[in-house]
Amino acid sequence: MKKIITLFILLSSFVLAQTAGTVKWTYEADDYVKALPAIANDGTIYICSFDGFLHAINPDGTVKWKYEAIFMGEASNVRFAPAIGHDGTIYFSGLAGMVYAVNPDGTEKWVTDITVGMTEAAPAIAPDGSIVITTSMGELQALNPADGSVIWNKTSFGYSGHSSPAIDANGIIFLPFDGNLSAISKDGSVIWEFEGGGGYSSPAIGADGTIYIGSTDSYLYATNPDGTLKWKFKTGDDIYGSPVIGYDGVIFIYSVEGILYAVNPDGTEKWQFNKFYPLFSILNITTVVGADSTIYVGGNAEEFPFKARFYALNTDGTVKWELTLDEPIYSLPTITSDGLVLVGFDTKLIAINSESMGLANTSWPKYRNTPDNRGYTAIATSVKQIGVEVPQEYLLSQNYPNPFNPSTTIRYSIPRSTEYYNVPQTTLKIYDILGREVATLVNETQKAGKYQVNFNASNLSSGIYYYTLQSGNFKESKNMIFLK
Repeated sequence: MKKIITLFILLSSFVLAQTAGTVKWTYEADDYVKALPAIANDGTIYICSFDGFLHAINPDGTVKWKYEAIFMGEASNVRFAPAIGHDGTIYFSGLAGMVYAVNPDGTEKWVTDITVGMTEAAPAIAPDGSIVITTSMGELQALNPADGSVIWNKTSFGYSGHSSPAIDANGIIFLPFDGNLSAISKDGSVIWEFEGGGGYSSPAIGADGTIYIGSTDSYLYATNPDGTLKWKFKTGDDIYGSPVIGYDGVIFIYSVEGILYAVNPDGTEKWQFNKFYPLFSILNITTVVGADSTIYVGGNAEEFPFKARFYALNTDGTVKWELTLDEPIYSLPTITSDGLVLVGFDTKLIAINSESMGLANTSWPKYRNTPDNRGYTAIATSVKQIGVEVPQEYLLSQNYPNPFNPSTTIRYSIPRSTEYYNVPQTTLKIYDILGREVATLVNETQKAGKYQVNFNASNLSSGIYYYTLQSGNFKESKNMIFLK
């Protein structure tokens, strides 16, 4: 029996290796597929085509239904990603300034006119379910998911280009306006502004709350949650793509010189990948990171006739496999839970076989973060000191509850202030079962005392995780189980 099982595993691995990088199915949309697909919990794939249709596609590539977005009796052009709400409603916007809400069965839920300007970016879904959109006239709006009515509308923010909002677990909205990255509260008031970032790049939020954004001044900026500069990394040209975060906090960003950069969490360069022809497009090239750490990215490989190549990269930037396509790639990629990489190719959506069973368990593994394109991260932490008693020894307690869904509490004690050590930070990090870092809960100088950390893991997949406390010369790990 053991021999049979071993043979089956070997044969399965061989078949998987033979098919990775091949096209499994193609869906014809009849017009350009420029919008990133959204994937629902039941596996349904939603794409928008430029002629104004929202397509619902079964996991096998067959059509489920189509909905036509109408404005003044004619189709409304659509080129930005749809997002799926908490109840399965699909939200998307047309260039004419209309926002559409469609039920999972393809019937219309509501349509609303934003009244001022056009929508030029994908919507985001806040933790409370509200839809956050921007307009070409400098407005930021929050819409009621029930009927599309305006919850609040803030004007005079400035032009946000084609950037889409990123929202953290506390409902804070991050978005660039006129070249300044802004943090905006969930009622629409400005918390802080940082001079840098924006144009076309959309923000990504790290597991420790760091906000990453590219800029047309050629820099990738990392800002702290309070809006101060953490570091900036210079590329060789303008950045129109959006940052994505892989395992161990590595950030991937593309600049229009034709180079994909891998940047370490401290702002130093890890490697470059330069197989693309330098060519500008609105969203440009943005990666997606798979559950097995593979990095997927596609772009134009020649100036004319615009052949495209789609690559699977190893974590060191070497090529795992590549696929050549005869037409340009228009949309950004995503990955289904059964290992299909989806990307818009001319007027088609293609499904490419891969070895990645879904997205990486990181805070921002793709543009718009999650498979449903909500654009917010649910990884949340809060750290507080409990009591005034100074402990006599280091202690890392078992998290409670355990198993948990989606929140748990971790307590620890440190008997000596970390400022007296060569490495003055106390760190508390989460790792998956393969030892890959998926979240940083604490990374700061702490005084002697007892601490409590509340951790929300809604953005992660079910499974066994390890949390490691390091303070001074003390280091200890424990495991915990997340069950959705």
